[in-house]
Amino acid sequence: SNDAEMKEMFQREARAVAALNHPNIVTIHDVGVLEARAFICMEFVEGKSLETLMLEAPGLTIIESLRAIKQALDGLAYAHSKKIIHRDIKPANMMRTSAGLVKLMDFGLAKSLDGKSAQSMIAGTPAYMALEQIRGDELDHRVDLFAIGVTLYEMLSGTMPFEGLDRQTPPAPLGELVPAV
Repeated sequence: SNDAEMKEMFQREARAVAALNHPNIVTIHDVGVLEARAFICMEFVEGKSLETLMLEAPGLTIIESLRAIKQALDGLAYAHSKKIIHRDIKPANMMRTSAGLVKLMDFGLAKSLDGKSAQSMIAGTPAYMALEQIRGDELDHRVDLFAIGVTLYEMLSGTMPFEGLDRQTPPAPLGELVPAV
């Protein structure tokens, strides 16, 4: 963006995320501007995204899905304790290493809730967004928890719980789609 205010918001929020230090959150080494483009430099995580693992045969088991979500929730609990919300939780933004460690990735849309940040633009991946996020309301940590729920539902059933932006129609019960659940 050529908007100085947007660049400052990106820098401020990227620095806040860079201060996070947790085994289930990718480490951010640097933030800055290079050739007039803002960037975030983060650790290289060797592994596969949960999205890739879901799509590869044989997919993820119920136990593997629950272990991955537990680790993602541990990372989110830490980020939330530091007043950072991710705003784009989805299987593509979670990497699992060969050792089984799950790391939350892509904090490019993260927002600091420190009180210094103004309301920002609507950001996220629509299929995983809570109604408040879709509407552009003021957000808190609950949007990440909603997205974790959508992610787990997708991991367990292979389908999304909602159609389009509809958040009024309840999803089909998981037990009906996956009796083992």
